[in-house]
Amino acid sequence: MVVGNGAGVAALLAKPPATPPARPGDCDGRENTRHLVGAVNVTSLPIPPQAAEQLPPDIRPLLKAQSVAFAFTIGKEAKIELRAAFPDDASAADGLKAVRAAAEMAAPP
Repeated sequence: MVVGNGAGVAALLAKPPATPPARPGDCDGRENTRHLVGAVNVTSLPIPPQAAEQLPPDIRPLLKAQSVAFAFTIGKEAKIELRAAFPDDASAADGLKAVRAAAEMAAPP
């Protein structure tokens, strides 16, 4: 499923796939490890500039992410994988600190 504005979806669909799509027999005998996968082009979201003021300072660097991808796996334990792209190494380092701070905020006492 692709969700976005008309121009963004059209641009995505016009790009050739990065790798050849899997053939039906390619997955025989292997476990499907990710049950839900998604991505967001953060730069296309209408995030108002004052939104950062509503966030705790420790997690504000997350707003500098250009894109975010996630995968959710259900098994013996639930697992969430997140990946974010930032414009430069310094922003990425700040983003990593912000993720850690968010995880600490979300952790039970």
